[in-house]
Amino acid sequence: MKVAARHAHLRLRGEQRNFLFAPFTVTAFTTPIFEQWRRAHFAQAAIYELPYTVAEGFAALHGIPRETFLERIEPRMTRLERLRAQTSAAKVEAVRADLREMPLTRLASYALSLTLDERSARRAELTEALRTAARRVAGAARGSWGRVAAVLDDSYSALGSGQKRRRPLAVALASHYLLEALAKEYTPLWTSGRTDELLTYPSGPTPLGARIIDALETGPERLLIVSDGWDNAPPGLAADVLRIWRTRLDPGHRLAPGQRVMIVHLNPVYDAGDFDVRRLAPTVPTAGIRDAEDLPALVELARFAEGRVGLPKLRAHLDDRTARFLGDRA
Repeated sequence: MKVAARHAHLRLRGEQRNFLFAPFTVTAFTTPIFEQWRRAHFAQAAIYELPYTVAEGFAALHGIPRETFLERIEPRMTRLERLRAQTSAAKVEAVRADLREMPLTRLASYALSLTLDERSARRAELTEALRTAARRVAGAARGSWGRVAAVLDDSYSALGSGQKRRRPLAVALASHYLLEALAKEYTPLWTSGRTDELLTYPSGPTPLGARIIDALETGPERLLIVSDGWDNAPPGLAADVLRIWRTRLDPGHRLAPGQRVMIVHLNPVYDAGDFDVRRLAPTVPTAGIRDAEDLPALVELARFAEGRVGLPKLRAHLDDRTARFLGDRA
């Protein structure tokens, strides 16, 4: 804030200026959080009036034992702060996050941050929490999607970046549980061939083409592909499979209401070079997906793009998603 204020030549006045540039020349602030911050330098009790992320630094400054600090600050912590603190404070009973209240994609990221042994030991807790979060996102649409197959990318590229470790895999894992809730019959197919989704981890090549063939053989009404689109085992097979399916085996997919399968590719990785996401095939709609919670809206947009639903139904769906989003935030 100080650097930004200097750079923009802001004319700050009164307590804002004093707090940023000369905080210790003031004997008392009238702004409550400024005053709590000032007192926390001298009085330990004032630490617990501050937000957790600010109070944590003061606790270290005063040498307060971690267990004591977490026990007293716990009422001030947000849901996500409890989730982050729970791993580092595994031996501290004062911090226990209710995982069932966590957002779905955040919860998937948390699960993947645990070791395989920890996931195995907490399988029942994690699975229940993920399914509860998925049912909450699905809402009234639970079980209404008919037969669904999903090709989920857990290849090595799902490791993500240094800033977003395992983020693509977290989106795929969260999507798995959401599709399980939305579908009447559900078949998940991970690119690695694993069948235990809770113990998945990024490894190996990306045989998307072979997995798409396996998925189509199950006779789904909807096929969802969650992948960064780098099909490399062998390269290009996925595009050929999808091209042949659309041009030879299901050419009337845009017009026939009784078509066998709707295919949508959701890509959790942004391609900075193209300012877009990588597509698998021109005949299949592709959309970028940041959180699995966006999946129902993205699929509805894809259905609209292919002429499967009209504008009134699309608007009704988006109005419902908007109302639920605002209701959750409220």
